[in-house]
Amino acid sequence: MEFQSQQPCTVAAVVTRGSTPCCAAGYADGCLRLFDLSTAALAWSAYHHSAGAAIFAMHLSPDGMELLTIARDGSMALFSLRDGGLLGEWQEAASDTTGQRAAAAAVSREDKAMCAVAYAGSCIVVSSPWRQRACVVKGRYVCPQTCLAMESADSVPASVAFGPQGTVLYSSPLLQTMVEYDYEQGGVLRNIGMQCCATVLDLSFCGTMVAFADANGSVGLFKYHEGDVVRQQGQFMDCQTLHFTPDNQYLMAGAGRTVVMYSMRC
Repeated sequence: MEFQSQQPCTVAAVVTRGSTPCCAAGYADGCLRLFDLSTAALAWSAYHHSAGAAIFAMHLSPDGMELLTIARDGSMALFSLRDGGLLGEWQEAASDTTGQRAAAAAVSREDKAMCAVAYAGSCIVVSSPWRQRACVVKGRYVCPQTCLAMESADSVPASVAFGPQGTVLYSSPLLQTMVEYDYEQGGVLRNIGMQCCATVLDLSFCGTMVAFADANGSVGLFKYHEGDVVRQQGQFMDCQTLHFTPDNQYLMAGAGRTVVMYSMRC
């Protein structure tokens, strides 16, 4: 299947349109395309992020009918999977600091009701636009070291993941640690001690374990409720993604062309 673009594909996901398996692909110029995997044909193509900001994250709605895209400038757009129609666009998750680019994004796992976007110096939590066509800011954490110069998202590996109860885990090189932020109450609940910032985060489906990769190339686990690092899984340089399997038995880590699977049962 050809991705039919001279622009690099920056994010892709397998989705289902009705009963048809498809691949949604976002591009460096803000374009979004949907491909029918049964025929390898282009189903539709759409543009939203007119400033040319690359799409780096996408999330499927709970009913599987809509696709939310997030670009490096923090802009968000909602598309219909049926025909690619634009259902809404928002700037509420964009950073207040000029020049900052979004480094990571996450959607709350249980109901997908919240979306968080992480920057080098801040983390913004907004409501997801599934039912009401609006993104309302629910919380904003700003690093204390805001006077330091900001770099581009390509070199600042901030990370974010939702906790199980109205919180987000956020890490940035400006912190050199990880904080758990209560976006409903607007305060930091705790600092989770780490030797350096986490570049990638993922919460297990059971809500008890958090996987992380750090700037030193270590992949490890800590217990969510205790906050203690319980096991270093090993060295995996330039880890770009971490995902628990739904049965919580395995952890998948990816970097470039390499994927490593860790067993959680040992």
